[in-house]
Amino acid sequence: MTDPSAQVVSASLLKYLYFATTGSLAPYIKYLPLLLLHQAGSSSPGLSPTNVGYCLALFSLVNFTSSTFLLGPSLDRITNGTPPSLRPSKYRAAFLLSFLPNLLIALALLLLYLVPASPPSPLGPLLIPLLALFSLVTVGPSTILETVAILSTKASRTSYGSLRLYGALGWGVCSWLSGIAADELSGGDDELDDRERVALAGSVYGFFLASCLLSMLVVFVDPLAVDPLAPAPPPDDGTEQLLDAADRGDSEVFTEVEEGRVDTHSGQSSGSNPILSAPLLLLCSNLLVTGICVSFVESFLFAYISTAYADSTNGFLGLLILVMTLCEVPIFVYSKQIIKKLGIANVFSLSHLCYIGRVYLYTVIPQSRMWMFGLLEPLHAFVFAAMMCAAVEGGREMGGGDDKKQATIQALLRGIYYYVGLGVGSVLGGMLVDSRDDPIDGYRFMYRVGAVVLGAWSIIYRLAAAYLSCRKPHQ
Repeated sequence: MTDPSAQVVSASLLKYLYFATTGSLAPYIKYLPLLLLHQAGSSSPGLSPTNVGYCLALFSLVNFTSSTFLLGPSLDRITNGTPPSLRPSKYRAAFLLSFLPNLLIALALLLLYLVPASPPSPLGPLLIPLLALFSLVTVGPSTILETVAILSTKASRTSYGSLRLYGALGWGVCSWLSGIAADELSGGDDELDDRERVALAGSVYGFFLASCLLSMLVVFVDPLAVDPLAPAPPPDDGTEQLLDAADRGDSEVFTEVEEGRVDTHSGQSSGSNPILSAPLLLLCSNLLVTGICVSFVESFLFAYISTAYADSTNGFLGLLILVMTLCEVPIFVYSKQIIKKLGIANVFSLSHLCYIGRVYLYTVIPQSRMWMFGLLEPLHAFVFAAMMCAAVEGGREMGGGDDKKQATIQALLRGIYYYVGLGVGSVLGGMLVDSRDDPIDGYRFMYRVGAVVLGAWSIIYRLAAAYLSCRKPHQ
């Protein structure tokens, strides 16, 4: 008989992997626009905001294709919806294999910056193709981790948010430390010259390499499998639904349950395709529009601050991310309670309002009050943390209880927000910046457009959600 202790998912292992995998990507994602961007007055070659947006959109398209059409369906076939506790060897092998290409390409990028006398130009033949290849493989560990976490928490008392908060901590801590390291290595120069680009690249890819090596070691050795996720109470087997039907004299429910057409946990017909349902399409639309607007912050906030505020440093930029992620922690901890209290639609609407206020205030912070950015970053706790937990929960509910489709559904949701939304938004944001002669005015114009667009979408979303809510009882 198999040892039960070998068939558990370690909560500590999942927390570490969230911290490490998310943290390793944070410096790369946050500082990549600065590595590609040409800044006025700098002798170092670079791209315009529009062309940076095109590059980020290319990388996002590669991410989306890889996660949604390759990794998600492949994981569904490999695991067949089985919780990781029953297939530990397959999940461990998948993690190890996904880390290997990340390790090799990050090493190549690091050498590309450190070996030559000058950093590679974004217009050269190697950098952009290598970054695109890097984008193809970086989604592997995170997609696998999301699948493991969602399937594991469904069968335990542990909430998704209580695991995901460690990813937020990793994102903030690694962004801050890599920014400090870049400042120290470059001597703290204000101008984004060749020396600072090399220092920033060394910090970004150095953190990534160290994280990959440690994660591979931890997954292979698995020294943390002494902290299993607590099992959830036994699920309802449908008896209560049948008794209610008997009280109502509803014989149709008995027939549907007998034939397996109704899932007793989700209430959806098992024969329907959850990916084509109207609620899931609305959820995807919301993630797309929100992702487009949020990309103005994710892709260009560092560039805006570096351009408009002469005293900014990489350490200060990283500190903003740390403040932001620390404020996400309580949201992740209490995500289940928040979603249960407010409802998914209200969580989305509140995140829209937080974004609108945040980006508008970006445009009015005076030069002498750069520290005020730190007061606005806590709003990201709802803009991202609450919204993403609500999206994950919504996707899980709309999956109709079919765990065999969870990897595909979650990869689709992540892909639409992180890759399609942020990719399209990066292009549009770059164009909006370049539409003004003064780049500072361009960034501020971009953020005001983002506030207006998400405000209009918020109204449309509420109307659509209300319509679907009214239709639901009659279906």
